[in-house]
Amino acid sequence: MSDLTIKERLIMTPGPVSIDPRVSQAMSNRILGQFDSDFLTIMDDTMELTRQAFETKNKWAFAVDGSGRAGLEALMSNIISKGDKVLVPVLGRFGNLGIELAQRAGGEVITMETEWGTVFDQDEIIAKIKEVKPKVVAIIHGETSTGRLQLIDRLGAAVREVGGFLVVDAVASFMGAPVKADEWQIDAVVGGLTKVFGCLTGDVISDL
Repeated sequence: MSDLTIKERLIMTPGPVSIDPRVSQAMSNRILGQFDSDFLTIMDDTMELTRQAFETKNKWAFAVDGSGRAGLEALMSNIISKGDKVLVPVLGRFGNLGIELAQRAGGEVITMETEWGTVFDQDEIIAKIKEVKPKVVAIIHGETSTGRLQLIDRLGAAVREVGGFLVVDAVASFMGAPVKADEWQIDAVVGGLTKVFGCLTGDVISDL
């Protein structure tokens, strides 16, 4: 049986990107058990770097062995209970994913939409928050399908005024644009490593 050989590709799709050779080298290293002291040191270092990346002091900033969708579903299924109001502003394809995940968790989903290729004025979203008073606002920061960046720096305060939680999908924007979790009062955010960071598919970073 011959060795597996993958031809060189420059990947420029909306999904995975070409990874840095240093990532390939790190992934080919020796395996450590999850309770090995060296592994725990690596995890502690990774969590500290994650806190720096999200500009947060939150203890629960960690890597998740799964896709961006897996990270978001874990968040939403733990925050949303049956009948909870969930506001999902849709600015592209992945807003629809937010709707799907919220409904699967049992949420009563309220949507607002803007034309693809555009973003919301934050005042529009804040007005809707005050009207609906949702338990959760789930929003995309960097929308992969349109390449647009949604401003979210004023939403956290508005959501907290009504006693809710702000959940942010920063899978496509993580490490490419600031995500100031503490300053923007984000309650939970997921950042993907397979976009700007140029790592392997199946790894996400969360700040809870």
